[in-house]
Formats: sequence, C-alpha cells, structure tokens
Amino acid sequence: MRGKRWITTLIVAAVILICAGTVYAEIVASGDSGECNWSIDSDGLLVIEPQNGVSGVLGGWSSGHTPWYEKKLQIKSVQFKGTVKAVGTNNFNMFIGCENLTTVDLSGLDTSEDTNFFSMFCNCYSLKTIDLSVIDTGKGNDMCYMFQNCQNLVSVNLAGLDTSSAKDMHGIFWGCCSLTFIDLSDFNTLSVRSMEHMFRDCTSLQRIVVGDSWSTDNVRSNTNMFINCTNLVGGNGTVFDPNHTCKEYARVDNPPDAPGYLTH
Repeated sequence: MRGKRWITTLIVAAVILICAGTVYAEIVASGDSGECNWSIDSDGLLVIEPQNGVSGVLGGWSSGHTPWYEKKLQIKSVQFKGTVKAVGTNNFNMFIGCENLTTVDLSGLDTSEDTNFFSMFCNCYSLKTIDLSVIDTGKGNDMCYMFQNCQNLVSVNLAGLDTSSAKDMHGIFWGCCSLTFIDLSDFNTLSVRSMEHMFRDCTSLQRIVVGDSWSTDNVRSNTNMFINCTNLVGGNGTVFDPNHTCKEYARVDNPPDAPGYLTH
C-alpha cells in the first residue's frame, strides 16, 4: 500500500513540475469584431473565435482595414475556433499585408454567405501552402488579387472550390512566382468578366490544369493575362509566346489549329 502511495506522490509531483515548467505565449494584442473576438500572442498566432464560444459573425470592415491590420507584421499563423462566419461584402483584405504569415487553418471559417474575397492573402510573402478546399465560395463574386504577390507560395489546394458566382478574377495569382503548377479543374468561369493579369509574373509556372467548366466566353477584360509566364507549356506542347498573353491562349492546348497554354 505504501508503495502505491509513494508512486502516486511521485506522479503528482512530476505533473506539478511539468506544469510549472510550461511557458504559455503572452497575448500582445486583442480586440473584437462583431460577434467575435481576436487575439495575437507572442508566438505570432492570430486566433479568431466567437464570443459565445460556439458561433459568431465577423463585424466586417468597410474601411478596408481589418481590426488586426496594424499588428499584421506580428502574425505568423492563423486559427479559427468554433464557427466564425464571414457574411456579405465587408470581409475583403482579410489577411492582406501579413508578410510573415506562414500557416493558415481555415477549417473554422464559414464563408457560405461571403461574397467578397478580394485580396484575401495579398502580399503574404512568407505563405508557402494554403488549403481553400475547406471553405465555401459559392456566393463569392469578387476574387481579385486573392493571392497577389504570394512570392513563396508553392502549393494551393483549390479542390472543390465553387467559383460559379465569380465575376472578377483580376490578378488572382499575379506575382506568385514560386508556383509551378495550378489545378483549376473545379473552376467554373462561365460568369467571369475579368481575367486581366490573372497569371501575370508567375515566372515558374509550368502547367495550368482546367476542367469542363472552364470558359472565357464572357471575359471582356484580359490584358496581360499570361505576361512573363515564360516557363508555361500547354498540354500538347505549346510553349509560351510573348506575343500571345491574353485570353486567346487561355484554352486547352490543341495545336496546330487551336494552340493554348492550358491542360485538360
């Protein structure tokens, strides 16, 4: 019996020592937005969560600056707790200018009622991978500059992304100079009006894959869509030509009659 008590005492003492040695990151900035709170700790983790602990709507920011914008350079990772709802048109520029952001978990972000994804990750220079397959973009009509200047982005998961309502994809991948492959097989572009600068300065890009719902029939603005995509090759071998950087080559490659830069 004494032996068991001694073992129990040792275990309790060990737990106390472990807890005493645990160093928790300090909260360095915090605030609220609508029905949600946000905080940034000394490790650079931005946490956004509902005030009731379950579900809450972000307040939006008609000024163009998020509540955490002034602390953007401190942010290294993002986590949504519970269910955080982005509603309407005022959630654009969500992480714009977060130059040191490397990790984003969007699994707690509900965007099913969000229409504006403008500049969501614009100028996130340190971001290397992003998974958008977990969010609902079915009502999103503006995707301009979504990943503009994500210079170190090497992988973006767009599987299942609903773009059927999208009208503007102006500059969505502009300046993503580390991407070598983009899979747009689930993109529906039947309603898109602007693809201007869409892949501009994607200097490492070698292949773009599209599916049956890819269309440029309604695209009116398409200037410099592929400018400086010098390594891009179509599915049947058509290489980049600086004389063809607009939507006429934004089609599945079928030379010699219909050369293009895309792969099906």
